Amino acid sequence: MKTCAVAASCVDFPFRRLLLVSTAQTDKSRTRIILGITMRIQLDAKDLIDVVEHGRPMSVAEFGCLLRERSASVAVGNVSVLQFVAPLVRANEFSRMRALLQGLETLPLTYIASDRIPQLEINEALVAFREGREPVRLEPFGTRWDDTFYWPRAPRTRMLINIRLDQFVESVFTEDPRILEMRSSIAEFRAGFAVFRSLPDVRLTDAWLRKDFGETIWRKIVYLRSNGMWDLPIGRDEAVEAGYWMYDDPARCSGLRLQHECYFELMKNKNDVPKDDDLADFIYVGTIPYVDFTTLDRRMLHYVCSGAKRLASKGNRARFDKQIFRNLAELIENVWNVRSSESSVADQPVG
Repeated sequence: MKTCAVAASCVDFPFRRLLLVSTAQTDKSRTRIILGITMRIQLDAKDLIDVVEHGRPMSVAEFGCLLRERSASVAVGNVSVLQFVAPLVRANEFSRMRALLQGLETLPLTYIASDRIPQLEINEALVAFREGREPVRLEPFGTRWDDTFYWPRAPRTRMLINIRLDQFVESVFTEDPRILEMRSSIAEFRAGFAVFRSLPDVRLTDAWLRKDFGETIWRKIVYLRSNGMWDLPIGRDEAVEAGYWMYDDPARCSGLRLQHECYFELMKNKNDVPKDDDLADFIYVGTIPYVDFTTLDRRMLHYVCSGAKRLASKGNRARFDKQIFRNLAELIENVWNVRSSESSVADQPVG
């Protein structure tokens, strides 16, 4: 299997290694350097369940063949897998969970460190800001599912080799059952919406959003530092100033910028009450710049496409709204011209 040579540096984090690749972001035909993969697609939990458990829009075996024929993989992170199995774990249906995850693992998979992307982006962007250069493009991928988490200490699974995905999930859940709930984070997420929406009407001008993004960078650093996930010495004023610089070019912190735009698109719609799954969806949104195509439910797709179009109007080179689809059937028809019995009638991505 061929791979292309490219300058890359491995950056160490506790108990894992992720790649930072010294290449500029190009179009979606760019060649991968990892495992010869030329395309990564990301499916939301509904589409994962449909294809693995229900064989929609095709059987998991057929989908696996389609991926391998096109040197493609499904990108999965901790959030997407936990959303996929959470209802079964809560109902103590571990045998059904094992079957689903073993079915998922028959597909060619890539493991994306979804909840670490903001930390990795901010760290690299701050170093670039100090050095007077553009940030190095991040490749936030590992080789196993436990590479997708931040671990303050080595997980029990780290010493194991040839461990199945279902064994990973069961071990993580056994070690900390609260990982499926995210209750405190969800409460903070809802509280943030309530506070903002209780304020007098705020004009979401570009200047206001730029100022908020700078403050957001500092708030995230404070949060990361308090959780033992941040070592780079920095003060508030420098962090905020660097945040303004990141805002001025969406490519400098693309996952976090897309999350920020999407967040305020949702915030503007005061008739849309935040849902528990929204927090996980926002983590998922931050991965979109690092994969080639993504599926999203119709509600979140609307907000992401609106935010992505704003980024494009500000000069963002990547058109994220053109790589998002409502379901797997629509994705494979538009990307690979493969029709299934449930293919969408749409000929273009929504948005």
